[in-house]
Amino acid sequence: MTTAAALGASHWRFPGWRALALAAAVGALLALGEIAILLLRLHGSLPQGGRPDGAGIAAFVAALLVLVPLEEWVDRGIVLQRLIKPMGALAALLISSAVFALGHCWTHPTFIQFLSHFIGGLVLGTFYLRTGSLWPPIALHFAHNATDFAVMYLLTSN
Repeated sequence: MTTAAALGASHWRFPGWRALALAAAVGALLALGEIAILLLRLHGSLPQGGRPDGAGIAAFVAALLVLVPLEEWVDRGIVLQRLIKPMGALAALLISSAVFALGHCWTHPTFIQFLSHFIGGLVLGTFYLRTGSLWPPIALHFAHNATDFAVMYLLTSN
């Protein structure tokens, strides 16, 4: 599999607005799909516990701005990139996606949670492999988390 990442492209190069817009749209759509599945699984019951206040929203935004690029740099820019040469792109993608999923399953691990994050890791990794840039996975990850937060905020009662 020939990829931009395998050819050693710089991970911080700008891939163009089209790649970023596509990544953000995919991230938002994935979040909306997950929320729909969650609501169907919960038989339409809405989240409980109240909406976060201004400080909670600010903390979430700060976490997005710091954690999303950090996770993408570690999982795609280091793990995936370093495994491509010795293992090939497909094996590297599968392993880095498993690492990403395990990193998100430390609170209440379930198979569904692992599978959801593993699939997310595959999508994020594919964007990285296709563009050779970390910016599309960052845009996708950011849009996913922001959409998830915004929709859950709107669905949660005061």
